[in-house]
Amino acid sequence: MSAKMQSMLPSLKKLLKNNLVVFLVFLVLGFILYGNSLGNEMFWDDQDNILFNEYVHNWQHIPKYFTENNVAGRGLISNYWRPLPLTIWSIEWHLWQDWAPGYHFVQTALHIGSAFLLFILLNKLFNNRLLSVLTSILILVHPLQTEAITYVSGISDPLSAVLIFSSLIFYIKFRELKPPNSYLITCSLVLFSLSFLARETTVFFFGYFVLVEFSLHVKKYKSAKWPRFFLDCIKFLWPFLALALAYVFLRLTALNFQNTLNLYDEQNEFTGSPLIRLFTFLRILTIYVGLLFWPHDLHIERGVDLARSLKPPDVVFGLSVLIGSLSALIFFLKKNRLIVFAIAWVIIGLIPTSNILVPINGLLFEHWLYIPMIGVWLVLCWCLIRLSRIANGKLSVLFATALRQAPLICYMLFATFLSIRTFQQNRLWRDPITFYNYTLKFAPNSYRVLNNLGMAYAEAKQHDEAIRVYQLAIRENPENAVAYHNLGNTQKALGNRQLAIDNFEKAISLQPDFYFSYNALAQLYLDESDYKSAIEVLQRLLPYQTGEQYLNTQNLITQLQSQK
Repeated sequence: MSAKMQSMLPSLKKLLKNNLVVFLVFLVLGFILYGNSLGNEMFWDDQDNILFNEYVHNWQHIPKYFTENNVAGRGLISNYWRPLPLTIWSIEWHLWQDWAPGYHFVQTALHIGSAFLLFILLNKLFNNRLLSVLTSILILVHPLQTEAITYVSGISDPLSAVLIFSSLIFYIKFRELKPPNSYLITCSLVLFSLSFLARETTVFFFGYFVLVEFSLHVKKYKSAKWPRFFLDCIKFLWPFLALALAYVFLRLTALNFQNTLNLYDEQNEFTGSPLIRLFTFLRILTIYVGLLFWPHDLHIERGVDLARSLKPPDVVFGLSVLIGSLSALIFFLKKNRLIVFAIAWVIIGLIPTSNILVPINGLLFEHWLYIPMIGVWLVLCWCLIRLSRIANGKLSVLFATALRQAPLICYMLFATFLSIRTFQQNRLWRDPITFYNYTLKFAPNSYRVLNNLGMAYAEAKQHDEAIRVYQLAIRENPENAVAYHNLGNTQKALGNRQLAIDNFEKAISLQPDFYFSYNALAQLYLDESDYKSAIEVLQRLLPYQTGEQYLNTQNLITQLQSQK
């Protein structure tokens, strides 16, 4: 068996020399793993982002992608400004409307593309095709990625990865050529700029260009000391930094839709204490390590208890991981550029979602590891390859052979395990009722999951279940208007007129600018030809509207008055 494997290695290495073969391997593997997601439905943020987003459905609104927030076409306000996903979704909508397989196909294709570009990037940096393939495959098959791939609204992760990796590849080519080629640096700058339009956190990935600059010319910097490194960074990377700073300025001014920097709507213990945020991040770091190596119980609605000291064991472990990583980075700074690159890559990738600098809109999401995990697998695969080359003359031939093959076998077993978990996780996203019920096992008190499950039951005409779940949501958060509004819609569908009115009015009392309930209540009266009551409801809405929305409502009132 060992002889067979040894004879296969040269053939395998020969195949890996062909980029087309590598791409086909990724293509086949990617669609095998995510093929069972093509039949999944679209739900959760897919509704606001795509299915009910008027801006996505009509190309005349394309300019608004660049001046308004992501869900403005749904009549909502969010912190997100991502014109590129909106543009892609609009193209998809005009191609296949609400046909879910089309959207899932694009997600899978982007994921495969990002894995292949990662292979190209790593191979250019370290000139090791086997290492690059093994690392990229783990990125492709890891089940944590399902939150970004199987979920259509997660497009920003693979899309931004494709743009960042492409930009880095063009930058490397630019630095390799003598004399420099302005076309290459222009392409790199354009792709880097486009990544901002896909995901906000990519502005921090300017650090990856600094890291690439170090990795490419580390030998030169050893002899010339660090001043040369900083001078080269200023010389070659200042346009990238200027673009990043310009983007930050715009997001804090013209493109600041809803408290862009501090995404929390209120001051609390977490937002007010950098120490608590740091301790909590250390706890999250422990969770991340566990999820990377033993991905189980994966779900999108994760809660994390705040850490108020360094005493808890999981916080201590997270601190150990952080200190160990920083120590290794310093120790290998002039000894092993790959280890330095890998550790720095993880740190740069985690900074924007760490909450340490600025508290953002969540504590932990699995898809936040989409890009940072690359550094972890890069080191792991490098170690496995090094172990596989161990040959000790004092050992028996059989034992030495087994020792060389053990790392590859461990890799294959781990990759197979990850692939199986990915395939299984895709099935949990197949429809909203399955997904939300599964998520409630881990977050039974989540208002938004309960509310979304109620909507899923209502859409499936399971009205009794919808009412039960909406009431659970209201019990969890009695001050939120959305569940009352949805309960009103369900009561209306059942013919319970007064109960529907009561719930719509309750939603309005809790959130006076919640136009959904005004419109639903007005429509209920119009269905009964009660024009007077409908007009009164719409007149109550007018003070909360401006611009085009105000004019549309005013015109509707005028039409109804003429009919009355």
